[in-house]
Amino acid sequence: MTAKDLNKKIATYGYNYAKKNLKSKALPKFEADKTANDKLYLTGNEAISLGAISGGMKLYVAYPMTPATSILHSLAAKAKKADIAVRHAEDEIGTINMAIGASFAGVRSMVATSGGGFSLMTEGLGLAGVTETPIVIVNSMRPGPASGMPTWSGQGDLLYMIQASQDEFLRVVMTPGDPTEAFNLSKLAQNMAEKYQIPIIILTDKYLSESYFTVNKFKDLHQNKRYGFANPNKTKDKPFKRYKDTESGISPRTIPGQPNGVHLCNSYEHDEFGYATEKSNQRINQVEKRAKKTKYLLNDPDFVTPILYGSNKADTTIISWGSNKGVILQALKTLKSTNFIHFPIVWPFPKQSFLKLIKNSKKLITLECNSTGQLNKIISQATNLKIKNQFLKYDGRPFFPSEIIKKLS
Repeated sequence: MTAKDLNKKIATYGYNYAKKNLKSKALPKFEADKTANDKLYLTGNEAISLGAISGGMKLYVAYPMTPATSILHSLAAKAKKADIAVRHAEDEIGTINMAIGASFAGVRSMVATSGGGFSLMTEGLGLAGVTETPIVIVNSMRPGPASGMPTWSGQGDLLYMIQASQDEFLRVVMTPGDPTEAFNLSKLAQNMAEKYQIPIIILTDKYLSESYFTVNKFKDLHQNKRYGFANPNKTKDKPFKRYKDTESGISPRTIPGQPNGVHLCNSYEHDEFGYATEKSNQRINQVEKRAKKTKYLLNDPDFVTPILYGSNKADTTIISWGSNKGVILQALKTLKSTNFIHFPIVWPFPKQSFLKLIKNSKKLITLECNSTGQLNKIISQATNLKIKNQFLKYDGRPFFPSEIIKKLS
């Protein structure tokens, strides 16, 4: 039976049932939802697009890759009205390097791809890390490895996002659970990347990226503060100390052509002026300078810590991240004595906030759409807490509330 025939059969069944069983033959009157004008009907990718614009993004560069492609479509349609530049680059390598170049010139920039395209961006990610150039990268996950399952969903890239590229440097990995979070975190990413001069990764998936949701309207007007740019009237260093060691690890920036702001910027380890170096003390100085930012980032009032849903005295606590949020909240309506900890930002791992949330928990269970329990591993690494109970799904489908209810019952 074709889908068309099945739909006709279902419609006919419904019609005949209503005709036979409804006492009143008159159709009920339906009034329009009076709050409809305060709602938006959109996908997660559209929410990310709007969030980036509200955060002051002025350049978006992408090479199409499912399920991130619709961000390109959405922003291209809004480019003129939003006064932003949208570019379809030749490949993912060109994409990230173009965005890094624009950011170096002072323009807030974003790129988006899926796991395979991100693999091609990892060298550029390292370049952003060592040059301390702000960049926002969206990875809309799909099951892999390689080309994987382009039109299905999964959460297999979490550890990869944290470890990608050579050596160690700070990056933030945001994991929105619904379109409202996607909007808010996308906006925050633009500001936070510039404030701390780091790459920020927004990690979503097919399920959140391309599903439609009804949400409350976002604010129409947004103001954004610019961060880190040296005052051209006060810079006197010649050359400029672009990588000056400061208390916070955040150094002042200049843009090309700024008076007294000339400095060297390339992919090599460097001293405070940007000159390539292999000296032991200068290498240690720059590694530790970049690492200082982590403490300030975790204490930033805008950093979004884990959120507890339900009673803090529940016997069982579900721990999860990303698009699992909605189905878990639905399951909580049925489950007894169960609460839920959701991570909107997984990395850097908010250890202290998480430990406070679980101090009363009797039983912990992590829930993820991957086969190895990647968040579970991060928790173990960060806290030395071994969570034995895991519910993992990796067939390309998102969780359903009924599955969670059955598992925990």
